[in-house]
Amino acid sequence: MGTLDILFNLFPNMKKNDILSKEAQALYTIWSDSTCQVSDKTFTRPLNISIDRVVGMQKKGLVNYDGNKISITNNGIDLLKQMILDDDDFAISYKKS
Repeated sequence: MGTLDILFNLFPNMKKNDILSKEAQALYTIWSDSTCQVSDKTFTRPLNISIDRVVGMQKKGLVNYDGNKISITNNGIDLLKQMILDDDDFAISYKKS
């Protein structure tokens, strides 16, 4: 059983495609940019992340978007944990995009 299999058992609502999606990569970009952080789970939208991408993240339940503030939901936090814990596959796919 590989690392991804273990993670999918821990987070049954997540799929590998969720980790590799453009919305997931945008979420990771926002989360990892400390200049955008307003509070623990709230960030301002960086200029390099389009409104369409934010709306896509919101439709997937990863964030709540209000004005220029992005709040990461529990689903978004779970996805970030999964991406970080399985950073080898994510890092490879993230660099390809």
